[in-house]
Formats: sequence, C-alpha cells, structure tokens
Amino acid sequence: MVGTTVAALLAVGVLAALYMVAAPHRGVADESAAVPVVNRRVPDDRTVGRRLEGPAPVTWVFVGDSITHGSTHTNGRRSFVEHFAERTRAELGRVDDVVINTGISGDRTEDVLAGFADRVGRFEPDVVVVMLGTNDSVDGPSGRAGFADRLAEIVTRVRGLGAIPVLQTPNPVDEAVAPERDDLPAYVDVVRTLARERDVMLVDHHAHWLDAGGGTAPSRWLDDPIHPNGRGHLEMARTIFRRLGIFDPDAPSGGADW
Repeated sequence: MVGTTVAALLAVGVLAALYMVAAPHRGVADESAAVPVVNRRVPDDRTVGRRLEGPAPVTWVFVGDSITHGSTHTNGRRSFVEHFAERTRAELGRVDDVVINTGISGDRTEDVLAGFADRVGRFEPDVVVVMLGTNDSVDGPSGRAGFADRLAEIVTRVRGLGAIPVLQTPNPVDEAVAPERDDLPAYVDVVRTLARERDVMLVDHHAHWLDAGGGTAPSRWLDDPIHPNGRGHLEMARTIFRRLGIFDPDAPSGGADW
C-alpha cells in the first residue's frame, strides 16, 4: 500500500515538474497558493524515486548551518527536517527510514568539510541533503570562488560514499537589516550553477521565497532578518516534498488539519 501511494505521488511530481518547467510560477499574494519553483530533473531523481517506492530503509542526512539546525528560531515548532521525518516515517509509513540532522549554527562550507566524517560519513547515508551559503556569503564577491570549490568538494565526498547529494539554496534574508549578507543571491547562483553542472538535485528555496514575497523574503516566514520561523520551516519542508514528488495537500504536512 505504501509503495503504491508513493508511486502515485511520484507520478504526480513528474507531471508537476514538466508543467512548471514549461510555465514557471509567478509572484503570488496568498501564501496558501504559493507553488515552489520546480527544478529540472536529473538522473538521481529516478534513483531517489525507486528508494522511496521500495521496501529498503533509507538513511537521510541533512547537513548545514543554523537554518538546518532549526534551533531557537522555530519558537518550539518543528524544523523543516522534523517535518520531513513526519512526512516519510509517519505519513508515508516508512518507519525504518532514519532522518539525521547534523546542521550546526554558524557553520560554513569549510566547517562541514573539516567535520565530514562525523557529520556525514559515519552514518553511511543513502541521501545527503545540503544547505549552505548563508554564512559563507559574508565574505562577499571575493569569497564566491572558494565557496564554489568547497561546495563541489562536499558533493564529491558525498558521491564517494555511494550516496546521493541533494543541494538546497538557502532562503533569502532581509538585506536592509542584515547588509553583511547582501551578496547571498550570488552565492545562491553558485549553488544553482554547481547543481546544473554536476547534475545534482536542487531544491530552490530562495527562488520560491522571492516568488511568494513578490521579490523579497516574506516577513511572515522569518523570525529575524535571517532565520525562518516555524511557518517558514514548514514552507521549506513542503518545497522539498514537491521536489521529491511526495507532496500531498490532503496530508497534515501538506495543509490538512493536524
């Protein structure tokens, strides 16, 4: 039953992806109508789809900075990683899947590389979901090349484990209040370029947030100028679900009553 349900949802995800590539969504006024940008599909989509359909348990590792860490700024609500665990292990019935969060507040790409064995390798992951760039971006234009090289090395190391990397762009920030991160859009483009050049799955939170906010970060999704609040984390989780083809508007995680 679970396999049949996931297969049907994946099929819907494929059709949605094809539609959105042909007709990208524009700005919306009502957040309930917001539809995330769906990125081009890559060979790993098929592999992840088979794993979600199959009976073998999947180990998912989420790595990143404070946004992945999900501490403090959710104000007691679930982080996007916790919502992901709810969707896979509860709603989809994949009780043997393991969802691990090794995000650490303040981290940058060099921190993840330095601690890669502890943060990623020791868990023998099947899928590694990476979100970095918010803190790296304080280095400005001069730091972009180094960020690109380090992020590429993270992707290489993930593949070296036999795991599938999934890159995420970070959410936009309120640059008027956090001007030290005003180069973040350029770092986001680095993530997109790497995903395109390496055929890596991409979840583009940044594009979706700007789309939903009419070109700015929706203040209703932020707890401060940088960090998503509980509502923002739920939105990020739903963007991931749509990208993986497991979004269901009739499920609690998709918008139905909890």
